[in-house]
Amino acid sequence: MAKIAFFDIDGTMIDVPNGMLEPSKETIRVLQSFKSLGNYIVAATARTTIPNNIRNIPFDGYICSDGHYVTFHDTILINNVFTKNQIIEQLAIYEEHNGSCSLGGFYGNWVSSHTNPYLKKHHALYEGTSDLTSLPLIQEHIGTAQVNSIAAVFSSTSDLFAAKQQLPNDWAINVYDDPIDIRMDVHLAGFSKGTACRYLYQHLNIDKGDTYAFGDGDNDKEMLQLVTHGIAMGNASPHIKEIASDVTDNVEKEGIAKAFKKYLNI
Repeated sequence: MAKIAFFDIDGTMIDVPNGMLEPSKETIRVLQSFKSLGNYIVAATARTTIPNNIRNIPFDGYICSDGHYVTFHDTILINNVFTKNQIIEQLAIYEEHNGSCSLGGFYGNWVSSHTNPYLKKHHALYEGTSDLTSLPLIQEHIGTAQVNSIAAVFSSTSDLFAAKQQLPNDWAINVYDDPIDIRMDVHLAGFSKGTACRYLYQHLNIDKGDTYAFGDGDNDKEMLQLVTHGIAMGNASPHIKEIASDVTDNVEKEGIAKAFKKYLNI
């Protein structure tokens, strides 16, 4: 019977803020070995698109935008996008509370400003550069942009929570009040990274006992809970480690490879 493993990207395969811009050679090796045995590997991320250094790994599928875009063997299974009016309303709310935002879908990324300092800092943390000028302004593409996810950044947590209160209660919103990057990731209701993982392994008729997931952040919690082997990275937050079925080593210390050796002798 085939097995399936889901992998968060940031903090699990790479660590951009600390200079680890691509997965280690050993991580790539064990993923390829696992796949060569007839199993499936899937990247599962809050990112709207997959960075090139991850695309170099032969993943069978991608779960992006915290579950709102799912593809497997180049077939789109889920593509949950904001309407034009929902985007316009959010832009007004974020501007009212001194915020700015980055918007994305699998086929493109946009920003609401090229100069906002907090948006530039957010982009530098996850893309390695603060230059936003290569990204089109959403105001010029609202009618055509397919947006699955919005990252709204703010100068203070009070502005963040004031803006959050004006959004629909049933939307999937992850809040990050880290002073380095005060933001919320905003998605429509109906999906999460965890439910997308469950949808995919059920869609493929894979027994839950043969499901694995690796993660480190708050948005990985449900993913780790909805598989049998939910493995937290050593650098994961304490409450993620508490709900995980096991804890491996840090991302920079071959945590994924060590877990594969432990469970599958790969």
